Amino acid sequence: MVKEQQIRKPWLAALLNLLLPGLGYVYTGKRVGFGVGILFTSLILFYGVPSSAISNILWLDSFIMALLFAYDGYRTAEEVNLKK
Repeated sequence: MVKEQQIRKPWLAALLNLLLPGLGYVYTGKRVGFGVGILFTSLILFYGVPSSAISNILWLDSFIMALLFAYDGYRTAEEVNLKK
């Protein structure tokens, strides 16, 4: 018995990657190891950096990276859906 794969919603993959970079990859099932690594790195950056002028720069950098990961998560979900 072959299990039918689910269609992944690109907007959801983008939103998950925007909220927590890496989570969108776990959702799509593609690049899961990369997604988990990015997820742990993001959590360390978000919660492990003390408040200072440097942390403001890191927050901006993290936000830009999250936008880029959101876009890539969207494209990854579309790619996964095309292979079905």
